[in-house]
Amino acid sequence: MSKASQAQAVVFELFQDLGGFNIDDYASLSDTASGLGALEKFLKVVVEADGRRFEPDGTGGWRVTDAEGKSELAHLVADRDKAVANESLSLLGLDHPMMESYLGRYASLPAELIGISTKAVDGRQGVLSLWRVISTDEKHRQKSLIVPLAIDADHMRCPSMERVLDRFFESEPASPNQDRTMAESALSDAIEPMLHRELVHRGVAKPGQTYESSLIGWIECV
Repeated sequence: MSKASQAQAVVFELFQDLGGFNIDDYASLSDTASGLGALEKFLKVVVEADGRRFEPDGTGGWRVTDAEGKSELAHLVADRDKAVANESLSLLGLDHPMMESYLGRYASLPAELIGISTKAVDGRQGVLSLWRVISTDEKHRQKSLIVPLAIDADHMRCPSMERVLDRFFESEPASPNQDRTMAESALSDAIEPMLHRELVHRGVAKPGQTYESSLIGWIECV
């Protein structure tokens, strides 16, 4: 897997871990083992994709350095008390400036940079799209969720592809069959209306409730 595909896979995994949480009830993921593991994995991949180093410090924390390992860019820990007691340490969490910067960068990648093309898994050919949706209810409470939507070559919904989406990130790369015009047609004619119907079905899109959707992944399976 290329560095770009690996980064995209881990970004999706992190967003998937965040999917379903209520922003109003948010508690720092650094306080939970599963959330901490997702943040550590994400930061390691994106830092190394940037040509930097992300390494354990031997005491349960991590150091982010330049490519040569000489200049320390951040010294992160999972223990809030340690971070408070030592100004040279910072807490690994969603609100850390480095984490915010990388999340913002990868969440806002243009369409041209979020697509990959792979060989089909078990003969499943088509397009698998990944969406991040933030909904706001009538009480102005926000909720984030990740929605995978797949279509086959005939633009019909393909749930079997959605159920094995993690496998596509590990598949062999392949040359895409669709050009930009074909991809845009599939997006506007099939996938976007399908997304709205799915959100209506889930109770996310209903009168008095708004939502924002962002395409965060596009996998053509050939």
